[in-house]
Amino acid sequence: MPLYEYVCRSCAGRFERMRKMEERLSAPECPTCGAKETVLAMSAPGHVGAGAGASRSASGPFPACDGGGGCCGGACMH
Repeated sequence: MPLYEYVCRSCAGRFERMRKMEERLSAPECPTCGAKETVLAMSAPGHVGAGAGASRSASGPFPACDGGGGCCGGACMH
């Protein structure tokens, strides 16, 4: 089952729910305030790694990134 992110219009809370695709648009109850005024949010897809036991090199997955902000001012969080 896919994981969907929702936003509550009442309290602005964000939460995730695993639901069937055909149920994604029906408003789930907000776990914070209990309102059913929730809408499906746009969210970025998750990162799929190389699998269990995989390790990253000291320079990270991107050789140009030194983790010290040299490649992107630290915005990439590597």
